[in-house]
Amino acid sequence: MKIRQLASYACGALILTLSSVIWADVIAEDNFESGVHSSLWNGFSYVSVAKLPQETGRTGYGLKMWYKGTALDTSDADAEARFDLKKEYTDLLIEFDLFIPANYKHVTPSDRAANNKFLRLWQVSYSEGEQIGAGTIPQDNTTTSIIGTDYKRFPNWGVSTAVKQSRDFITPEDLGHWMAIKIYARAPTDTSNGVLRIYKNKYVVLDDTNIANILPGTQGWRYGYLLGWANSGFREDTILYIDNVRFSDVAPPKSPGGAPSSSK
Repeated sequence: MKIRQLASYACGALILTLSSVIWADVIAEDNFESGVHSSLWNGFSYVSVAKLPQETGRTGYGLKMWYKGTALDTSDADAEARFDLKKEYTDLLIEFDLFIPANYKHVTPSDRAANNKFLRLWQVSYSEGEQIGAGTIPQDNTTTSIIGTDYKRFPNWGVSTAVKQSRDFITPEDLGHWMAIKIYARAPTDTSNGVLRIYKNKYVVLDDTNIANILPGTQGWRYGYLLGWANSGFREDTILYIDNVRFSDVAPPKSPGGAPSSSK
């Protein structure tokens, strides 16, 4: 496990089928191979650094995201890994590998609250200022997941979930497999909207370029968490794994269609 502050590397901007060279600086990264977490992380809830089990097809260590199961269908679950990037960034690239277990089921409980957190970013505190992120909701009458963007649409509102959505984010084909996740987040300003662009296995699955600035001035992202509260809950213990986490400070993409992509 290593944390590298401001280590430069060249990366390509993935713009549909067109690539152009762009520079990025690694803010922090963690592959968990020492068996303990790095100073990047500042709070775990039902999360631990653990050996990757045989079912993942990998050796070594990763973050074990343990959602406790319960037979009560209105019970929630939680597995949240909080981080602190030590300063604010207006253009941020987040990369990690995510293992979806074979028993993953995104259910709709009887109280209809079924949105689950996937990512949150904020500037000052969780309850102050702007906040953006993404979450999942069930897809139709299946146990698969849609991905959607989450953010405040007006200053006096709470965070709206699944503002813009994309289907088939977690599908039956993903069960028992790793997916490579990249998330590009650009903070809004007084003159330009913010962006949240999500890649799954090198392909853009969700591109929201309409995140309005609800507070005066340029925003930035310092704090956040990966995964998080699951309003749907799980009927049995459901363990996801996260590996090879990297945060990079990136230059803005040269086209609305793309976001930076490292050589990872």
